[in-house]
Parts: sequence; C-alpha cells; structure tokens
Amino acid sequence: MMVRGLVRLHAPHHQHADTALQVYRHNDMGHLESLLAAVPSGTRCLVITDSLFSMDGDFADLRGLVALKRRYGFLLAVDEAHATLVCGANGGGAAELMGVGPDVDVHIGTLSKAVGAQGGFVACSSQVR
Repeated sequence: MMVRGLVRLHAPHHQHADTALQVYRHNDMGHLESLLAAVPSGTRCLVITDSLFSMDGDFADLRGLVALKRRYGFLLAVDEAHATLVCGANGGGAAELMGVGPDVDVHIGTLSKAVGAQGGFVACSSQVR
C-alpha cells in the first residue's frame, strides 16, 4: 500500500501513550486542514509527504503545506526520494524547486536513485534533532 500523506499526532512530551495516525487525501489541503483543526491545542504534530509521487508524476503541494504549517505549527517532513538531484537549481529536490526548502523541518532522501549509490539520508536542524 502506498501512503501519500500522513498526519502523526503526538501527546505532549510527558505523555507517550496517546498517539494517533491519520491519513489525508492525496494533495488535499482542505482535508488536511480539517484534520489539523480537530487537534487539541498544544498537541505536537508531524506531517509527512513525498515531494514527487512516482506513480503519478505529480508534486506535493509543498507551498500549501508550508502555509498550513505556519498556521498550525506542525513539523513538516518531506521525502525527496524521487526529486533529489532531479529538481531544484542545485538538485535539492522539490522543496528547493518550489522555494520552500528552509520551511521543511526534515528532509528525507535516498542515494539509490539519481545518485546511483547505496544509502539514504535524513537531514534536519540541530533544533529539530
């Protein structure tokens, strides 16, 4: 099963038992916003998406995700597996191409596609780490 987008809901730091996983419809920012609006204030959230969907060849609405991130304060993780070294002026992926690279909290990628090597990466700021 290919999951196109996830909303991971976390309880506050001192609680770990109440974690929920929700899936929002493909590139549907309205549906994602309705899920986020239902999250109690103070709840930590992580939204995860591919940047370039290999099955369809379409891009995630990264600008829309960043706008929602600014409104709801979630962490944003973008899987750039199909866009690393393919998109963006420096090969930084779809986030670079769309001008939202600095707004992405966690960049995920692979070295086995455009790089032609083994391995992958998860990159984030020391603040997120």
